[in-house]
Amino acid sequence: MTKDSVEVWQPREVEGLLAIHARYRTQRFPRHVHEEHVIGVNEGGAHTFYCRGSVHMVEPGCIALINPGDVHTGEPAGEQEWNYRGFYPTTSLLRQLWEEGTNGCGMPAIQFDCPVVRDPVLAAALIEASRVTERTDDALASETALVEAITALLVRHASPGRFRESSAEPRTVAHQVRDYIHAHALEPISLQRLAAAVGVGRSSVVRAFRREFGMAPYEYVVTLRVAHARLLIQRRTSLAAVALACGFNHQSHLHRHFRRLVGVAPGAYARALAP
Repeated sequence: MTKDSVEVWQPREVEGLLAIHARYRTQRFPRHVHEEHVIGVNEGGAHTFYCRGSVHMVEPGCIALINPGDVHTGEPAGEQEWNYRGFYPTTSLLRQLWEEGTNGCGMPAIQFDCPVVRDPVLAAALIEASRVTERTDDALASETALVEAITALLVRHASPGRFRESSAEPRTVAHQVRDYIHAHALEPISLQRLAAAVGVGRSSVVRAFRREFGMAPYEYVVTLRVAHARLLIQRRTSLAAVALACGFNHQSHLHRHFRRLVGVAPGAYARALAP
């Protein structure tokens, strides 16, 4: 195999979940963020990713755990194929499964402290859950495998006492800029506009944002626009309309950034999710 291959699907049995199975040889993900959590395991090979100030290795038997807003990368470790299975659950789904798995214990925020955990038994369960949803028409089997595996992940590797509310973050220039970007990501944004919104110079905006989040404000805007594009594509919106709604200059502009950050072209993504 010389080319990358990517399959994406939405397990019908569990609302609020997207699944992916990819075989990467050449894909290199630049720094970006997700609006949902990412749970990743490898069937074969290994990959490395930058997250929270360090580079982490994910080998078979390990689980990668990325929180919403975590700036991260991703690439194969060495020349070996990276055979990856991932889940993208919404926060509401994780809260629901946590409460079910802990007999109603509430959780103010979903936050994994460790970007990588070694848990071969659970990694195998997540791989099997992905395989089941990919290959079977048995709704009960798929739902059972997914709920059991993700609930076990929360119970074993998450604790409400370690979770922090995002509102407790210091109101630095970088965080003010990030908040502004989230509120206006689909609109035209300039450095001048960001600087005026937070009351500092343009160079200060770039310097503070890059120091705090490891990427330039423009790169962050693009990741949010691609995330919104994914949502619209899942809703069966035409690609031309998606590009326009998400602030891209044209459809090829959307295609270039979508392929770079998601690992699959928007047209292929749309076809994979078609009923």
